[in-house]
Amino acid sequence: MTHLAAGLAPFDLPRLAVENYGGFLALRDQAPSIPLQATADCVVATLDPFRAQPGEAELARRRKHGLTPTEEAMLIRWGYPHVFAHWKFHITLSRRLTPDEMARAKPLAESYFAAALARPRQVMSLALFTQRDAGQPFLLAERFPLGQQGHQS
Repeated sequence: MTHLAAGLAPFDLPRLAVENYGGFLALRDQAPSIPLQATADCVVATLDPFRAQPGEAELARRRKHGLTPTEEAMLIRWGYPHVFAHWKFHITLSRRLTPDEMARAKPLAESYFAAALARPRQVMSLALFTQRDAGQPFLLAERFPLGQQGHQS
């Protein structure tokens, strides 16, 4: 992970916006980020040998809402159907909302997150998280600074 992060340069991100993302309230980038997509693609491909294979229950859970043939191929090859060109950065804030709930919740979320939405953002490191069991919280194990070639962590 140190070597991977060392070979990646820090980069700026577009500002965030609160959006209706398929019926979920989510924070999303206001514009596409080529460096973020390239970094995500690189991380998926480079770290793939270290991931656990999804079990039958996980595969069934991913398939229950239907997958396109491409998403099915991604699930089999990469363990997740939404990678590479099918991945979109988002931070989910809610369960799926009705249109009335969305109309009420979106302005509240925009107000609540106003200061964060106005701040510039920059990616300076990769973070490795662990999860003891499914449903348990993710815990930060280590952070790896980008562009630190020649440095050890």
